[in-house]
Amino acid sequence: MIREDRKTYLLNANDKLINYLNKVIGFGKDKIMSQRELAILLNCSNSTVSRWLKKESSLSVDVALKICDILDIDKKEFLGDILLFDDSLFKTRFMNLNDDNKIKVIEYIDYLIYQENNTKNNIR
Repeated sequence: MIREDRKTYLLNANDKLINYLNKVIGFGKDKIMSQRELAILLNCSNSTVSRWLKKESSLSVDVALKICDILDIDKKEFLGDILLFDDSLFKTRFMNLNDDNKIKVIEYIDYLIYQENNTKNNIR
């Protein structure tokens, strides 16, 4: 169950960023840059960017972070609590865990974040 909740949470974060990118990437005076320009900056193909924008494939967290840096986007607005690992103390303690326990911690954190977000959305 935790894996499915984590997957849902990450897909929602991905969709939110892609929806924003579809507003600002492309052609026209209201666009920040073209798909080709973004592809060059990300060192990937134009078709890869196109597949992301069409939601045919998902962005990895690393690529999403790079896009946020390139477009000067507030990472917390689009990626939210995925950025929890920026805390250096937590990161140090986390890195001392074995790989199986790291996966468990990540899945549990994502599960809690997902549950918290659902609770907040249901209250409104």
